[in-house]
Amino acid sequence: MADFEVTFGGSVLGLCPTSGEAQEWVEENVEIEPWQWMGGAFYGDSRIMEGLVSVLIEEGFTLNTGD
Repeated sequence: MADFEVTFGGSVLGLCPTSGEAQEWVEENVEIEPWQWMGGAFYGDSRIMEGLVSVLIEEGFTLNTGD
């Protein structure tokens, strides 16, 4: 099971932390506005979120992109 589920939505990208470690990392390291949360995922401009995805990979997290 991946640490994050990734949702592509054109100009927005969503990340859903699916492990406790991933959720904890997000809470400690990512500034997220309440309106960015939809269900268990948070969304943002894909250009910005792609940078976050790179950091998550560098940190050793696994991502499920649905591919």
